[in-house]
Amino acid sequence: MAEYDRVTHQKFEEMSIQQLVQGLQEELADAQNYIAMISLLIGRLAKSLPKESDERETDMGNSGSPNSVSP
Repeated sequence: MAEYDRVTHQKFEEMSIQQLVQGLQEELADAQNYIAMISLLIGRLAKSLPKESDERETDMGNSGSPNSVSP
């Protein structure tokens, strides 16, 4: 990433241990936020999907048996 690139080396190679630890904490906080956002999106997706019982009823038709043939 250009943010960390110093042409001949990477930015982290110039950092002290304290700066590395602080940077790691910041990256972990970002990761937490991304995970929370993804979790919310998956929750919304799950709510928009049909319920399993609805899918079964549709697949079974009116007979109640998934293998029966309608006349």
